[in-house]
Amino acid sequence: MRVALIIFILISLYINLVISYMFAITLIEDKFNHPISKYLWFPLVYYLSFSAIILKSNRIDKNYLIIEMFKGNVISFLLTTLVLFFTKDLEKYSRLIQLSFFMFNFLLVIYIEIFLYILKKYEVFKVKLLIVGERKDFEALEDWARKNLLIGFEILDKITIKDLNSLKINKFNYAKKADYILVGIRGIEFIRYVEVLDSLQNIFKRIIYIPFDIPYFLGSAEIAYTFSYKSFAIIIENRLLEDNNIRIKRAFDVLLATILLIVLIIPFIVLYLCILIVDRQNPIFKHERIGQNGKPFYMLKFRTMRKDADILLKKLLDEDPLIKKEWEENHKLKNDPRITKLGKFLRKTSLDELPQLINVLKGDMSFVGPRPIVKEEIEKYGEYFELYKAVKPGITGLWQVSGRSNLSYEERVKLDAWYVKNWSIELDIIILFKTLFAIFRTYEAY
Repeated sequence: MRVALIIFILISLYINLVISYMFAITLIEDKFNHPISKYLWFPLVYYLSFSAIILKSNRIDKNYLIIEMFKGNVISFLLTTLVLFFTKDLEKYSRLIQLSFFMFNFLLVIYIEIFLYILKKYEVFKVKLLIVGERKDFEALEDWARKNLLIGFEILDKITIKDLNSLKINKFNYAKKADYILVGIRGIEFIRYVEVLDSLQNIFKRIIYIPFDIPYFLGSAEIAYTFSYKSFAIIIENRLLEDNNIRIKRAFDVLLATILLIVLIIPFIVLYLCILIVDRQNPIFKHERIGQNGKPFYMLKFRTMRKDADILLKKLLDEDPLIKKEWEENHKLKNDPRITKLGKFLRKTSLDELPQLINVLKGDMSFVGPRPIVKEEIEKYGEYFELYKAVKPGITGLWQVSGRSNLSYEERVKLDAWYVKNWSIELDIIILFKTLFAIFRTYEAY
């Protein structure tokens, strides 16, 4: 599978080079006199970087691959720039081609996502998987493999840790056949069978441990090895409470918001005029939300509801107990009669959120963060509200790329808390890429 992925990346890089070259010719046709042959070594630099990332790692999750490809693209761009600088050829090459090639290569993440989806769907490559754990966890472990493994899998068997410890199970036969052993562990079982689990490393090539009942968030954890005691320490930090990380996140937000506003200014104006003409009301809707440190702010959106939305909502809540229950549980309605025809399109495509780029520039919001809540929702957040108000709410977040409106309110709150405790710039980038795919799955949005 890795060889196929590397070949696919090489082909994609040369396709991107051709696209970049044609893009440059289109923009500066009269002054362009650079043969494409001069740039054929560009994809090779990127290719070597991406190949090293894929081959060196035993990681099998898609999210890791996305962020490593992102880093590899930046590193490769810097390498090509340094080569041109030190060989004094910088002026002989088109900066437009170099920059556009770099930008188009961010699309590799989307190419790879589609490529891996096809491989997985048609089971072109499969790994053999042995599942070990408690019987009640077998379904959860299989679901984890389905969502996180890069490619398809075939389950050799599902056995309990207790059976694994017995003489009935020939571990060596399994070790010869299995590519991975997926072990679901709970605290008590881990202590009871620690020697058995430790022995697995002697015979299995790759072991994936899934801890089910560890009461801590470990996404931001680092492992510090203490060789003198033959043990390790787990260091957990809340990165979004550190000043340097706050500055990095803010700089990232301002840069991206500025770029997007410049690129999307024409669609922004077109949508503004469409709403004004069709609905004959102010296209921008302001709604008070709770921001960082518990301070209220006005979140901006394109208007998607009728003028009498508040009156209609009150009437619906008074007349229909099922609608009232849905509103109290989720603070939104799946089939909301208040939304206009144009509003349905805007919500399905998430275009109604474009004005929030202004909120990001003003510092009210971040690109990625907890879902912005209203004052009435504070009570529902309970103890998690302290985490919520520690950061800026986001245009998108874990809740949006993990099922969006199909999640329960409690699940959304827990995802927000997990994000705050496990933030990293890499996590933000992954969520932003996943948001692009979530937008296309429009059946989830309401």
